[in-house]
Amino acid sequence: MKKGTWWMVMVLLALLSQAQAALVITNGDFELWTSGVPDGWSKGGPVTLAESNLLNGTSSVRLTSVSNNQSSTYFFRQGFTPISAYFYVTFDFAFEDAPTGRDINFNLQNNTSTATSSVFNLRYEGTSIAIFNGSSWITLDSTGLLAASNFDSGIINPYRMIIEGTWRGTYSLKIIDLKTDAVIFDKSDLSHYQSAAAASFNAINFDLSRGANRILVDNLAVYSSNPFAPVVETGANTTLILPQNSLVMQPVVTNTDTPAANLIVQWTQISGPAVSFGTEAGETEHDLNARVNFVGGRGEYVLKVSVTDAYNYTGEDTMNIRVKDSAVDDVLLGWWGFEDMPQATLAADMLDAAAGNTAADNGYLAALADPNTIPGWVAGWVGNGALEFLGNGIVDVNEVTAQDPNVQGLRWEMTAAGWVKADMLSGGYRTLIGRTAPFNWILRKTENANTAEFVLQGDTGQVWVTGKTNILDGYWHHLAGTFDGQRAVLYVDGIEDAAVETQELIHYSAASKLSIGGRRDASHSLDGLADDVRLYSYALTPGALAGLVQQGINAIPRVTIDPDIPTELIKQFNNTVTLDADIEDLNAEDTLTAVWTVTNPEQADFVSFGNPNAVQTTATFSQEGVYTLRLAVHDGLAGLEGDIYDEIAITVNEPVCGDLLIYNEVVGRYLNPMMTSDIGGPAGKPDCYVNIYDLSVLAAEWLQCNDPEGEGCSL
Repeated sequence: MKKGTWWMVMVLLALLSQAQAALVITNGDFELWTSGVPDGWSKGGPVTLAESNLLNGTSSVRLTSVSNNQSSTYFFRQGFTPISAYFYVTFDFAFEDAPTGRDINFNLQNNTSTATSSVFNLRYEGTSIAIFNGSSWITLDSTGLLAASNFDSGIINPYRMIIEGTWRGTYSLKIIDLKTDAVIFDKSDLSHYQSAAAASFNAINFDLSRGANRILVDNLAVYSSNPFAPVVETGANTTLILPQNSLVMQPVVTNTDTPAANLIVQWTQISGPAVSFGTEAGETEHDLNARVNFVGGRGEYVLKVSVTDAYNYTGEDTMNIRVKDSAVDDVLLGWWGFEDMPQATLAADMLDAAAGNTAADNGYLAALADPNTIPGWVAGWVGNGALEFLGNGIVDVNEVTAQDPNVQGLRWEMTAAGWVKADMLSGGYRTLIGRTAPFNWILRKTENANTAEFVLQGDTGQVWVTGKTNILDGYWHHLAGTFDGQRAVLYVDGIEDAAVETQELIHYSAASKLSIGGRRDASHSLDGLADDVRLYSYALTPGALAGLVQQGINAIPRVTIDPDIPTELIKQFNNTVTLDADIEDLNAEDTLTAVWTVTNPEQADFVSFGNPNAVQTTATFSQEGVYTLRLAVHDGLAGLEGDIYDEIAITVNEPVCGDLLIYNEVVGRYLNPMMTSDIGGPAGKPDCYVNIYDLSVLAAEWLQCNDPEGEGCSL
């Protein structure tokens, strides 16, 4: 291989090694095999597979077809995620001259079954390279460019094929002779497909049913984006708060060895109000760190950066930026306090001009199927009134879209919050509030657990935030879901319960409808009580959420035992453990009472607490066993039945001999401080018995101690 060509190949290999995110094939180097088949691959029909080192000196796959039977079951293939735009396919190969039929036949397919369903079909037969266009073979070259190999004689003529282009558009086909590194075939602007109607392809296949031949394949890769192009990451969704209206971009460029100063950069605006770019050196639209001035003010902007390297490969990425005016954008959109008991079926939006809520998104009580399941009025947890939901009724909210912001426009930020006391036997999803049908976002009880969850529909996928706190314990709980454009958080009783980092923005859906206590499609209905439900256009702070929680009659305390407490003790050496816990209670006026107990009454006499009513105390164990210690708390209202608690299991063991031994570095052996006569054992250290092993050690030491020419003894 020529020195210059070798350097270029090494550069390309280095770039390929950085482009794994776009690689859709697994085990394309055929290094991993199970039961005679490369991992990730499948074969059909009487095709023989064998591991070979003839092609590149390590592991290749040798495919052997035993007949010229045109059965569709002769294949060697792998499926992958569908590719519908850019594609890059490459593999190394060698072939023997087929007595009849095709020397090599390569397909791209658009199914995931084992049957051949080619949408791209290329063959080499005799002296011709040809591609099938759906009705006939289009010959690209008939000069006999490719030479056959003879595997048994060790005569290998290796080639590399590269196909790159846009699916159902144009593509290029290149073949490299790996002996000389010469490009022996190179054509672009090709557009031949076996099925141009196929929107994508999702499998690669070597069809062995058209010739009794043998082929070698290695270093196969399929990419869904250009593996050589720079990888550009513009960063997280960003919000600017006026008066700030300028931002210096900070994209990260990888997968290129071109110095940053030599990259060709172009920033452009995709959408949004007017912008301008900096004019100072290093801050223009042709610089990575461009300064963007959002002169159009409040709004949502999308910018794109394109980066071209020294090899003329281009990578790009987009960035979402929002410029907001907190005085306009951070508002209370809806507040359904259920203080409307005299008004029968109206659940009015309790307007609050100071909080920005000036348009009434009123709710109306409705039964979705059985008219007897319309929500009913009960005493409130916040204020005078609340609603009882019977499992098939909702509050149907009339969304007002004339105001800006509004319920439909929630995209960058939001908070949904409210009090709920769900039936303790509630199964399945149970909704507090959400926009659904089609799904947009929801705050609810999880389907198969007693916890809450906050789910958002993003532009490309859903964001699930699933909590861990039990909300089916018979108490009122305050639930809140917040989203700030980068992080979705679930709060239970004002305390963060779970969070997910995301680059998704909430998908805009004008068709979705807001409802409380269930979905408008008669599913996921609440069975229980709800009160003081709110919707904000921005992410409330933990402090603001704590303020909402404190408006309720009570927020139950939460107790968490310190997870770092030792859970295994050896009685003779350490039979006492220090206990501690964290208790959270948002009601500052509460007087908390705590008590430590042993859950098994039969073990109570074997545990002594320093002060059972102190959160931080000690527990001393007088007998071995597995003890479950419980710390229960109450605030005078919640927890009086001992049902608010946390537990820890502590194992107390009697010592085994090995626990007693101490290694003495001076004498260079283990000692038994409890039994000084125990100096030996079958394993060469004390065994907690005085026996023949100890006598043998004594004898050996006596001889050593009485050897005038010896080095002394340790006894």
